[in-house]
Formats: sequence, C-alpha cells, structure tokens
Amino acid sequence: MGTESRSLKNVEDLAFAVNVQFVRVPGRHERLAVIPEREYELMLSVLRHKQASNWRELSSDQLPEEAVAAIRRGESPVRALRKAKGLKAAELARLVGLTPSMLSQMETTGRSGSVTTLYRLSLALNVPMEALLSGSEAERVG
Repeated sequence: MGTESRSLKNVEDLAFAVNVQFVRVPGRHERLAVIPEREYELMLSVLRHKQASNWRELSSDQLPEEAVAAIRRGESPVRALRKAKGLKAAELARLVGLTPSMLSQMETTGRSGSVTTLYRLSLALNVPMEALLSGSEAERVG
C-alpha cells in the first residue's frame, strides 16, 4: 500500500486545514482518504450545524436561555454555551483542536482566541460566532 500526505484547505465549508492521508490499495482504482478522528468529528459537527440551521445563519436570539442568563451573570460565553450544550470541557477542546488548558484559559479569562478558533467553537456549539464574544470584544468588533 502506498501513501501520500498533504494538507488541504476547504475555506468554503471548514475554514481550516484538514490533514488528509491518501492510501493506495493494490487492486483498486480508487484511493482511500484517512483523516484524524478529531477532524472527522469537526466535519460532522459542521454538517450537523448546516443541517440544523437549514443552511441559514443562526441568530443570537436562538441561544439557550440558560446560557444567556449565565452570560448576563458574568460567566464567559464559551463556558456558558458549552454547559448549556451538555459538553465537558475536554470534549469541546478535542472537537475544536485546542488543549484543555487553552480552553480553560479562554473560559476563565473570557478571551475569545483567534478567528479560526471562534469559527470552530461556533460550529461545535452550533451558535453564531458573535455569541462567543464577551461584551468588550463584541463592542470592538461591532
């Protein structure tokens, strides 16, 4: 079996690099594409997000009420939304490709991270990106 590796970028759907390894199987005319499990799960999350929103943009008024209440009490948007979705911190970190300590830092300090990180979090949590910004960050962006 021969293999070749390369990194693909699908900005339209995923906006992040997918690590793909192509495997040639003797006797078959097609190659198999192998990707890391974390990236596979993120791709599934993207598909679920698109199906759930019927290809429409989610709006902030569609956020879980318990998350909105927690954010108003001062909890970080990332932590509030993660809890409302029933995800453990380690699960969310793995889904979006962050270390658990980096996610913890984001939840503790309220910092949002890079645009790519925000995008991945928004897909995993099925919320609009702006919902992940703290008040001061939202004012800077808006």
